Amino acid sequence: SRLLRANAHAMLESVTTWHERDLTNSSLERIVFPDSCHLADFMLVRLTRILQGLVVFKDNMAKNLRLMGDLVFSEHLMSALILKGLGRREAYKIAQKHAAATWEGADFKTGVTSDPQVQAALNAEELEEVFSLAHHLRNAPR
Repeated sequence: SRLLRANAHAMLESVTTWHERDLTNSSLERIVFPDSCHLADFMLVRLTRILQGLVVFKDNMAKNLRLMGDLVFSEHLMSALILKGLGRREAYKIAQKHAAATWEGADFKTGVTSDPQVQAALNAEELEEVFSLAHHLRNAPR
């Protein structure tokens, strides 16, 4: 991927001289275009092979999420608070406060749902949405 990104950078540098065509441009294009296409094809074939052999252990994933004490929902909490009009910094402080308390043994969801600032911004239905895995899986194929 680094090589492909470097090739893209080289091509972008040659854009500034497209109105001044000469051999320096065409030599770059003769090398970079085919190499980049070949490399992208190789990367896609390799990724396809990896993904086709991918085994997902749903139970282990759920267990790992439970071990994190609902911290996976902290970003969604922050986004929901921002959408309700809180400033980004204030929303971050609220999410961070409860996340830090979770590392000390507190329950993230309990702390968030009992926080007066959160209660003032989000109703019960919105809080349930914050703590819903469905939001995180909404783009995953069934």
